[in-house]
Amino acid sequence: MNKEQPVILQNALKISRGREVHYLHSRHRHDYVSFDFGDGSYIFIDGGDINNGGGYYSRSNIYVQEGTPAYRNGWKIESWNLSNEDSFEKICERLLWGHRGKDGKQPLTKAPLNSFSKEHLQAIIDNVAGINPLHKAVVQYLLATKSF
Repeated sequence: MNKEQPVILQNALKISRGREVHYLHSRHRHDYVSFDFGDGSYIFIDGGDINNGGGYYSRSNIYVQEGTPAYRNGWKIESWNLSNEDSFEKICERLLWGHRGKDGKQPLTKAPLNSFSKEHLQAIIDNVAGINPLHKAVVQYLLATKSF
């Protein structure tokens, strides 16, 4: 009996050191993204997610197992992947969204939707035409259930 391969909904890593947090997110099949640790070493991921033509493989130069972080030069590296086998609660906790700050002029930064204010979440619903159905469901759920 063959079990179907899980589908990657989000191909990402969380990289943190103290209060500094970065999210590395590969959005599509050939989206090679990397993070420089500042000493010439780096980590990359590639492979994307199902919504943008990927979703069946994830590659990285550092192996990071779900639930078991890796460490490099004082940085903690955690898998932030999501698959169709994950609970909706986990998806609501980890699903990333890109933003450019309140003025819209800052560099693109990724953060979990559950870290955004009520106003920001409502602005996503009101202003993002063609929002991915999963992102929309998570935003609507957070607006209905989260204590702000």
